[in-house]
Amino acid sequence: MKKILVPTDFSNLSLLALDAAVEIASQSNAEILLFHSQALHYLISSDPFPVTMLPNVDLDLYKYELDEATKKLNNIAEAPIYNGVKITPVLSDSYTPIEDVIAEKSFEVDLIVMGSAGADGWKELFSRSNAESVIRNAHCPVLIVKESDKKFKMKRVMIAVDFETRINPNFITKLLNTKTKITFVYINTPDGFEDSHTTTSKMYKLADELGIKEVDFLIYNYYGIAKGIIACAKDLKSDMIVLTTNSRKGLSLLFAGSVTEDVANHSEIPVLALV
Repeated sequence: MKKILVPTDFSNLSLLALDAAVEIASQSNAEILLFHSQALHYLISSDPFPVTMLPNVDLDLYKYELDEATKKLNNIAEAPIYNGVKITPVLSDSYTPIEDVIAEKSFEVDLIVMGSAGADGWKELFSRSNAESVIRNAHCPVLIVKESDKKFKMKRVMIAVDFETRINPNFITKLLNTKTKITFVYINTPDGFEDSHTTTSKMYKLADELGIKEVDFLIYNYYGIAKGIIACAKDLKSDMIVLTTNSRKGLSLLFAGSVTEDVANHSEIPVLALV
């Protein structure tokens, strides 16, 4: 891993995401791109028939806010608590919506780390629609960090599998090289019920494809997949949930939704969405 993108609006939530990114970067010697996008402020014209159709921008206020954002980014990047990790401030003045800018920048990075307010919805910069859009359109894994008084850690990781969505073997190899305890979980639901023998056979086949000799595998019965994943992670006392996303779009997303996005929105622990 070489580069990690951390979007920030300078809230406590985004600083928690930065702390998690620093923890990961310190282990992988990666560079963190601390990214902020400054919104424009438009002036409302009293002229009912303006000469130009272009929006009136309060340039003085915008320049002031850009300067302030630059100072904040630099202060965070140079904070003593982050010594030993390279943090590069990146300030955007793009007119593009923030979620689109983040998704575009995912071409340049290996991981995106951003914050979520958990079951109560998304806060600040990371609104539900923004975060879901990033997960859906990013070209790299997205780690969603939750509001918590606990320090980010990866001692116990739960990987949800469906045997249809491909899991990147390189990621599994890197995870196996750490001291992390990994548990693969299949959520067995009434409408898609499968006998244990069939499911276990699929897991052994997947383990062989991933190059895993000894696999810790659990079949978890629940009424729904997303809620089952969250409940199982709680029972296992996992530090993080890992899911692979099939990037549902269009009518597929409208009717079926996305398990990854549902889990990311309602989980109380960090969620890593793999592409």
